Amino acid sequence: MKKVCVILVIITFIITAVNLVFSFGDTFFYGIEDLPEGEFLYSSLSPSGEKTLKVYRVKSNLGTAVRGELVTLKENGEMEESNIFWCTGIENAVTGWINDSVVKINNTEIDTSKNEIFDSRHMMENE
Repeated sequence: MKKVCVILVIITFIITAVNLVFSFGDTFFYGIEDLPEGEFLYSSLSPSGEKTLKVYRVKSNLGTAVRGELVTLKENGEMEESNIFWCTGIENAVTGWINDSVVKINNTEIDTSKNEIFDSRHMMENE
């Protein structure tokens, strides 16, 4: 009977440790690439026409957020999409291109040539 209790304690400890590791990973190591799509609001074309910022509103039971997706036209004609803006607690965003590389979204300047992003979950602009 004592061996059964020890085995159960060990199994419980292992399961708890694995759950903690995965919870920690989901909390701190999620990427901006994994955001929900949301409702398309509008797009904004860069001065050269090679980049487009698409703005989406994402509603969930946790609230509303805005996602900004950069679409870049590559030399081979392919389109590359990447999320560069995520801000929770807002319903809309005001955007404008400062130049062909820098876009301003709600008073946050993002330099797309340096692969900068803004993620309100981390409150960091570079990743």
